[in-house]
Amino acid sequence: MKKRYHRYFDQYKEYKLLSFFYTIILVILYTCQFFVNKQTSQYSLLFSIIIFYLLALTLLMLSYSTTLMAFKKMNAKDANAYSFVAIIKNPVNSIAILFVLIFLYVSAGYNLAFFVIFGPFLYGLGVLFSLVKIHGGK
Repeated sequence: MKKRYHRYFDQYKEYKLLSFFYTIILVILYTCQFFVNKQTSQYSLLFSIIIFYLLALTLLMLSYSTTLMAFKKMNAKDANAYSFVAIIKNPVNSIAILFVLIFLYVSAGYNLAFFVIFGPFLYGLGVLFSLVKIHGGK
């Protein structure tokens, strides 16, 4: 197990900065959404819609790009560029992934133990079945 861990860690070592970038973007968007919801100005609904759109786009790009980097062996730059285009070209797949993410978000609120145990599995299964056309069905 230790050898396998080191092999996979070394194989995906160059994606640490990309992972950090996605994490920071998601944290900033979620924090901005929290503060926008606290506001009572006339523009808070507009800002909330924009932030939700950017949050959904970021989560979809993360899902698409990690699938492309893992199955198609693309580099990070090409995978992110292709994932942005694929989100637009495959709206049914994108909506399916968003439904999986919304389900997992709601399930985390209702039952954290269910989310911790089944969340990663259901997310991975949802992404793989939604993007089978993109990653080739391996």
